[in-house]
Amino acid sequence: MRESPDAAPYGILVRLRDARRDFHATLTREAEMRERTFAPAQLLRMLRTQVEQISTFASRERCRSLFVLTVVLYGALDWQFAGHGIDIEADVQLERIRQNQQHGGPEADDRLTAEDWRDRLHKQVMLLERHVANEDEYAARLVKLTALAQAALEAASRQSHGQ
Repeated sequence: MRESPDAAPYGILVRLRDARRDFHATLTREAEMRERTFAPAQLLRMLRTQVEQISTFASRERCRSLFVLTVVLYGALDWQFAGHGIDIEADVQLERIRQNQQHGGPEADDRLTAEDWRDRLHKQVMLLERHVANEDEYAARLVKLTALAQAALEAASRQSHGQ
């Protein structure tokens, strides 16, 4: 039975939570790997590479790549705000609502090509890079980028499932 369009984003959120939990557990055990992964220079290099490749993949592979990208971005936020009692997912979802209002929501997202998503994500990575020295701006840009990556993931998932 086909998942309803309204159920798909919730399913993605559940999968993201599970993957975040597993990623968090691994990084908690592997402090050196965590430090290497989220060091700004390394994170930005990895983000640029991931974003550049997104438009080259077929639909299913693009979904997988966007899923990994989104989990890594959530992980970066989780570690950025560790110990501050901040609900990262709520912040990202609020940013998604703001982006939906500004850009037209899922209907507009579904009209974007893989290249459009690559260009939008690339722009946000470049903005993130510009703010690496300012912790507050860096964190705000990371939330925006995570929300955008999640929007791209949701749109790619709908496309992949023919919704």
